[in-house]
Amino acid sequence: MAKSTITNYDLEHIGELSVSSSQVLDAVRTKLLEPEPRKQAPSFSSAHLANLLNLDRRRINQLASKDGNSLPEGEIPEGSNARHFTLAETLAYVQKFNPRPRRPDGERGRIICTTVFKGGTGKTTSSFCIAQGLTLRGARKVLLLDADPQGTLTQLAGLAPDVDIDDESTVMPYLYGDQPDLRYAVKKTYWENLDLIPANISLYGADFYLPAKYSKDRSFKFWAAMHRGLMDLAKDYDAIIIDCPPSLNYLTFNMIFSADGIIMPIPPNSVDFASSTQFWRLVYQMFEGILGSTPAQAENDAAEDGIPAVKDKKFDFISVVPSRVKPKEMSTLITGWMAKAFGEHLTTISIPESAAVDNFSFGLMTVYDQTKAIGSNAAFRKYKDRMDELVDHVDLQLIRAWGKDWEMNNE
Repeated sequence: MAKSTITNYDLEHIGELSVSSSQVLDAVRTKLLEPEPRKQAPSFSSAHLANLLNLDRRRINQLASKDGNSLPEGEIPEGSNARHFTLAETLAYVQKFNPRPRRPDGERGRIICTTVFKGGTGKTTSSFCIAQGLTLRGARKVLLLDADPQGTLTQLAGLAPDVDIDDESTVMPYLYGDQPDLRYAVKKTYWENLDLIPANISLYGADFYLPAKYSKDRSFKFWAAMHRGLMDLAKDYDAIIIDCPPSLNYLTFNMIFSADGIIMPIPPNSVDFASSTQFWRLVYQMFEGILGSTPAQAENDAAEDGIPAVKDKKFDFISVVPSRVKPKEMSTLITGWMAKAFGEHLTTISIPESAAVDNFSFGLMTVYDQTKAIGSNAAFRKYKDRMDELVDHVDLQLIRAWGKDWEMNNE
C-alpha cells in the first residue's frame, strides 16, 4: 500500500498564490472591459430615453432634430435607424423633462448607508444601482463611498482595488489625520454626475487604529472619526451612498453614526433574517455602550463642533428591503416574519432573484449599464422595474429630508 504524501505549504507558497491569483484576476478584468481599458457608460436610444422621461419616442426625435433647439441632437450610428444619446446628453434631457425638487441652497446632501451583517444579499449592487438611478432622477449629483476593504463597489466602477487604488486614495489618510478633509480621495467615474471614494485592503487598518487611539485618549470619539469629513463633503452632493462591509466593525459604526438613512437588503431566508436581528441588537448595544461605559464618557456625550451627542442621534429613514427574493412559499413566509419584526421599515419593494443579474454582473455591469437585456427580456425588465422603484423610494427620502412636500407621480 502506497504511503500518503503529506504536503506542507510555507509562506513563500502563499506569496506565490497571491501573485498568481492577482494576475489571473487582472487578466479577466481586462478581458471583460475590452475594447476599452476602463469601463464606459452606455449610450441611450431614443426609445430608451423616451421611456426614461415618460415621453413618446416621436417627441424625442422631434426635439433632437428641431432647428435652433438647445437640446442635444444625439447621433444616428451607421447602419441604424435609431438615434442614440450619450449619458451626458441623456442627462440634459432629464434636467429639462424630468425635473425633481432641487436641494435647497444651503442644504447639504443626505448620507445613506447600505449595510448588513453578512454577504450575498445584493448590498453592493444595490448601492451602485441606487447611485446610478439617482443621477437619472433630476440629474442628481451623487458620491459613492466604498467602506468595504474588499473593494467590490470600486470594482463595479471599473477600478481594480489592488492595482488602481493606493492607500492614499482611500479614507484612511483622513482617519489618520493626514488630510484636513475627504476631497483628496474623490475620483470621477465613467458615469456622469457620479463620483467615487474607492477602497482597498488598507481599510482594515481602521479596526486597529481607532481602538488603539481611544485606549490612549479616552476623550477621542472613535465613533465619530468620519463625521466632520462626511458632513463637509455632503455640501457638494445631493446624496452620499456608503457601501459598508458585511460586518459591524469600527468603520461601519462610524458610517452609521454619520448617516441620515440606512438601507438594509435582506434575502427572505431564515439565516439572513436571523443575522439582521443580530445586527440591530449589536448597533443598539454599541450606542448604549458608548453612553454607559463610564461616567466621564457620559459627560463627554455632548454636541461638539457639529458632532451630535450620541443620545441625540436620529435617522431620517430606515428601510429594510427584501432582496434576492425567490418565488417560493418559504420566501413569502419569512417576508411575513420580516414584516412583524421591522414593521413600517419593511418596504413594499422586493428585489427579485434574477438570472439577468448574473448575466450582466459577470461583466462588472449593473442593470443601468445595460440598455437592453442579456438573455431573458422579461427577467431583465422585472429586475429593472423593481430597482427603479427602490431608486424612487430613496429619492423621495431625499426630498422629504429637504422639507419638500412632494410625492412621486404628482403632476
